[in-house]
Amino acid sequence: MGKKPTDSKNRPNEKMVESYQRALSNYIPVLKNIDDLDEKYPGKYKEEYPEDWKDPLELYGCYLEELHLNEEEKAKERITINEFIDRHSAKWVWENRMWLVAETI
Repeated sequence: MGKKPTDSKNRPNEKMVESYQRALSNYIPVLKNIDDLDEKYPGKYKEEYPEDWKDPLELYGCYLEELHLNEEEKAKERITINEFIDRHSAKWVWENRMWLVAETI
């Protein structure tokens, strides 16, 4: 698992270790989702960035259908995507779309 977290005296910090283990175990389903998406969409790398996108949801590309969003959920996801655009960029959302969707499903 790598180097264990330590305190200032280089002793294992059990609370930190437990916290890291919990975080990793919570992320295992996301990694499984990524594997599934990668297998389901082999042509994703040929998908071109939508330069003239109008709806932020377009930045999820082929992965959008995996979310199965109703209109209310789409509105909420647009807000989330716009926050990522403000913090990073639209191109960043596009380049990280598989991860972003994998964390959502």
